[in-house]
Amino acid sequence: MTTTANAQPLPSEYEVTKVADGVYAFMWKAVPISPEPNVLIVINDDDVLVVDSEMLPGSAKTLIAEIRKLTPKPVRYLVNTHWHDDHVFGNATFKDAFPDIHIIGHPNTRIDATDQAFNAIPADIENSRASLAKYRGILRAGRGEDGTPLSEERRQRVQEVIDFYERYLAEVPQVRTLLPDVAVESGATLYCGSRTIEIRYLGRGNTRGDLVVYLPKEGIVATGDLVVAPTPFGIGSYYADWATTLGELQKLEATTIFLAHGAVQHDWSYVTKLQGLLTDLVSRVDQEIKAGASLDEVKARVTLDDWKKTLAGDDERMRRAFDAYFVQPAVERQYRLAKGDAS
Repeated sequence: MTTTANAQPLPSEYEVTKVADGVYAFMWKAVPISPEPNVLIVINDDDVLVVDSEMLPGSAKTLIAEIRKLTPKPVRYLVNTHWHDDHVFGNATFKDAFPDIHIIGHPNTRIDATDQAFNAIPADIENSRASLAKYRGILRAGRGEDGTPLSEERRQRVQEVIDFYERYLAEVPQVRTLLPDVAVESGATLYCGSRTIEIRYLGRGNTRGDLVVYLPKEGIVATGDLVVAPTPFGIGSYYADWATTLGELQKLEATTIFLAHGAVQHDWSYVTKLQGLLTDLVSRVDQEIKAGASLDEVKARVTLDDWKKTLAGDDERMRRAFDAYFVQPAVERQYRLAKGDAS
């Protein structure tokens, strides 16, 4: 599901770094948050496991080319940590490159990837074409929708949105539906020669099917979008459950916390902050509901500006990202969850 809110600059630069013996991080360089995910590559005795598959086919092909530079071994396992398009749209590209691959996901991810990602492509294309036309018009006119002249910073942002939609529209029609063929409902362990890989479902969080990939010997865990830094994503999430799930995550003996979006973490301090944000969100919305506030009143009062300062500081782009990716969707959804109007 693509919106202007996630039309961040598509990255072209990346780095591949060694995390542990046979374990590599493929990480995009982007500001503020890459719409394409970082990917963990685990090279085993006879095969390779990859965590998430990218959104656009071109990005998936770049990732595959880098894997082939690291090893001639085939990718045997691809884990979809959850259903979001940037984590599943590259599945078919991997299948083309590695025909014997198995794609692993939670049963809910199979359902939600079908309904909310792959089946949404035609509507996303139509909406993206309309958005592209709108932003091209804004750039030509040199004025925003409110009629005010574009500053240089706003002009740059408009151009970034245009660049995003142009590439998205060029590539997303090539995406083919390919869903996980191995379901992990609570947990599974892969013994790949000398490597042990645990795939765990710790509970609902960012989605209702978040999986984490844990290497106990190496002390590495890949979190998917359960943990995104420096500000989280919170669209369609389960905020109270999410805080609990992060508590389960912290029980793992991990010293390398690999995020799909954001810098690698080496302790749980950021995750603890994220727990606090989620708990605070739920508490503040619930208090407003008990006081009889309407949705509009809740949205006006629960701004989470203190958390914006804590997580985004004075970085204006990160502050906007926090509002767009978390505050705006999460406050309304938590209201509807608490009222029993969402599931």
